[in-house]
Amino acid sequence: MTVSIPTVYSLTDLTVGEGIATGQLITPGGLQTIAANHNFIGGNFRPQVCDVFDVDGFGSIAAGGSSYKVLTGTPVLEQLDGRGLTFVGVFTNASGSLASNLRLICGANQGPVVTLAAGATATTVTLTCDTPSSGNFVVGVQAGNYNTDNDTILLTGSFFWSGKTGSQSSSPTSSGFVWAQAAEFADTFPLTVEQVNRFIGGPLTAWNGAPQSIGSLNWDWTFRAPTTTSTSYTEIGRIFLNKRRKTMKIKIGAIGDNGTLKASILGNDVEVITGATGGPDSSFSDLSGMNVNLSSSIDLINSPDLFEVVLYWKSTSGSSAKVTNVNFMVDKS
Repeated sequence: MTVSIPTVYSLTDLTVGEGIATGQLITPGGLQTIAANHNFIGGNFRPQVCDVFDVDGFGSIAAGGSSYKVLTGTPVLEQLDGRGLTFVGVFTNASGSLASNLRLICGANQGPVVTLAAGATATTVTLTCDTPSSGNFVVGVQAGNYNTDNDTILLTGSFFWSGKTGSQSSSPTSSGFVWAQAAEFADTFPLTVEQVNRFIGGPLTAWNGAPQSIGSLNWDWTFRAPTTTSTSYTEIGRIFLNKRRKTMKIKIGAIGDNGTLKASILGNDVEVITGATGGPDSSFSDLSGMNVNLSSSIDLINSPDLFEVVLYWKSTSGSSAKVTNVNFMVDKS
């Protein structure tokens, strides 16, 4: 059996404050609305996994023909349902004659190509791609088919989970969400415990099953990303984070090579070590070989709602070290 996820829902079938007289028939309309709302939450909770912005834009070196180069990206935590990612961004194409091709890469998965016309200015583009159903991965925005450095510029954008559409199995998803079957709430069906149990914990299960970010710092992968050979820490950026919940844990994810990231948070220092390989390389077209480097879990229960994080970067061994993306992700484990 399959269940359909509604795109329009209403609570008008429910009357608040009315009692039910002895022997009165319980009609299914209100329960069907609750079931539809339950499925809507499961299919349409789509938090962001990263927001990016650069006043100068994220650019890349020339990528002619079929070659693609990464503009920017971010580490993403495992999403068991493999529900796919969407990116909505604002792009500019400085070329007066050559269109640019844009696409989203999620690990080894490549999304469909969207063409950005020559001379396009501040144009909003939507990109999508399938995501792995297991393991952490790196997502990146790529541009190709242009011949001059910084022809194609990404100004700002947001990565977020794609919604579920159509009919879904009545079996639980891999993350544990159970779809309600509105058709089973009918005049001829008794109200069973199993039907009610489908709703219990539904919103929390949907929330737990969708990784999300509370803030990030991002650089383009080619021109302005912090690079150093020094084995002493140098400050590379600051960010204010809003934890949004009274109790929350986060992990810091970083994309980089040969270095160590230090985050000073509420008087404590947390480090993220990046390896010698698997970091940002402008030639990557398949991001499946890139490492998602994570910190230990950081408990924010005693932090204020708004707090500052200072980031530092150094080379681990004295070789050239580069960091491109730092993402503060909610730890829902």
